[in-house]
Amino acid sequence: MENKNVYTKILKNNNEYKKLFYAQTTSTIGDWFSTIALLTFVYGITGSPFMVSLTLISKGVPQLLFSPLAGVFVDRMNRKKILIITDLIRAIIVLGFLFADNFIYLVFIVNALMALCSTLFNPARQSVIPKMVSKEELPVANSLSSSMQAISAIIGSSIGGLVLGFLSPNIAFALNSMAFFISALIIKFTEIPQTEIKQQSTKKINYSRDIVDGYKFMRFTDHYFSYLWF
Repeated sequence: MENKNVYTKILKNNNEYKKLFYAQTTSTIGDWFSTIALLTFVYGITGSPFMVSLTLISKGVPQLLFSPLAGVFVDRMNRKKILIITDLIRAIIVLGFLFADNFIYLVFIVNALMALCSTLFNPARQSVIPKMVSKEELPVANSLSSSMQAISAIIGSSIGGLVLGFLSPNIAFALNSMAFFISALIIKFTEIPQTEIKQQSTKKINYSRDIVDGYKFMRFTDHYFSYLWF
């Protein structure tokens, strides 16, 4: 009950964070019920569990490979523009699933592009939260954001199942597109403080080294968990 009151308080008192929170919720729910529809669609067209696996891989691999790049890119760009542009791109390209009946491999292309946009959107959204709330509100804001991410996955999957049961996957794809447009619109009217970008003339930043360090960390983590597993 106490946590609920804290969450309600920050949403009530911080209007700009509330807008960002609603945008995140809208796009995440739309994305999840589209994912459920996509997996069902691929299996219905191909009848192949292997193709369903490739669908999941086409989303996971780009996120794995480009996550180290995303942080460097986000640090150098306007976060609000990244959030709006990636939402608009996803709103458009998700409609590519509507044309995948005759060209199933279009699913993998669209899925990979969607994943790349998410790889930019998520760190950009997370990086602006500390600028929108006070230090006292930050733990609550981060907790609320993470909790809603999980809840949205459950809600989105459930809605996706209902849409598939009564309508069709194409309706889910269209609704997902609409959800991204709504998210972009909400963010457009959200006041997001611009984070200062350090000039290279003041301090030389080796971005390529940061990227390499990111991949090295991923490799070390993979070896570490492999060691624990065996």
